[in-house]
Amino acid sequence: MLRSSLFLLLVLAACKKPAGEAGSCRRDDNTCVAFGAESGTAGKRMCNAGVWTPGEKSCPPGALGTCKHADETELVYGGPPNNFTPASARSACEFKGGTFTP
Repeated sequence: MLRSSLFLLLVLAACKKPAGEAGSCRRDDNTCVAFGAESGTAGKRMCNAGVWTPGEKSCPPGALGTCKHADETELVYGGPPNNFTPASARSACEFKGGTFTP
């Protein structure tokens, strides 16, 4: 009995989901998506075309606004390659089906 309890305890400890790491993904299209600890591991995997920065609130300051999609919120920035202005950032966001907030 003691052996089976110990075995079960070891299995449960080994299968425990590790805590994720908060961070953000800065993409080439002048957007940045922040991920909390609960979704950071998945966010880091999905950030293969961008630059992953660990830490809470790690998107750079100076965003023109946010673009809210069904399951994520992007911070939108000006500058190359698309040189967004607040108006063009709103248009691009709404074209993709999002809601822009300055």
